[in-house]
Amino acid sequence: TEPDTNITPENMVFVEGGTFQMGSTYSDDYASPVHSVTLSSFYIGKYEVTQAEWQTVMTGNSNGISATPSYFSGNPNYPVEHVSWYDIMVYSNRKSIQEGLSPCYAKAGDTNPDNWGIVPTDFDTDWNAITMKTDANGYRLPTEAEWEYAARGGNQSQGYTYSGSNTVGDVAWYWDNNTPYGTKPVGTKASNELGIYDMSGNV
Repeated sequence: TEPDTNITPENMVFVEGGTFQMGSTYSDDYASPVHSVTLSSFYIGKYEVTQAEWQTVMTGNSNGISATPSYFSGNPNYPVEHVSWYDIMVYSNRKSIQEGLSPCYAKAGDTNPDNWGIVPTDFDTDWNAITMKTDANGYRLPTEAEWEYAARGGNQSQGYTYSGSNTVGDVAWYWDNNTPYGTKPVGTKASNELGIYDMSGNV
């Protein structure tokens, strides 16, 4: 549904819709050709989902998903990692239900992940057939186009090489500035033009 611009959810950023040139001629074939995409407005997380947020939502789930899956675990303000697409469908719906929102994802028409069973570890036709309810106001993953538009700075884009800067170390944790090796607390580098963090590096 169209976002209510009068109420910005906690730790979310409002991204005003617009048209942008998606893709690149300077990367792998999957990013080309560059093409025009028009998006409606949406919200996106200001930070990567933290270990603390994941644990709060996923503790007690009936889907066999760890509430503490991260390799760099025990760091509440670090981003969660080592989670699957299946895990994220459950997380999104559980978070939506906990906050009184309508869940976006449905497995065989059912939006309550308590009824979905154990998350598969490999290919599963029922889980792969999960659908998204476009009229729901709950949490979901951004589309590829939404993510790229937000990373580029939306309609505030300055055309930077990385998300918020032409200097990667200003906005991203990556192999050359990551000692000791591992993830770092979310939001400790500079944000991009929209106030979103870590889109070029951390997890």
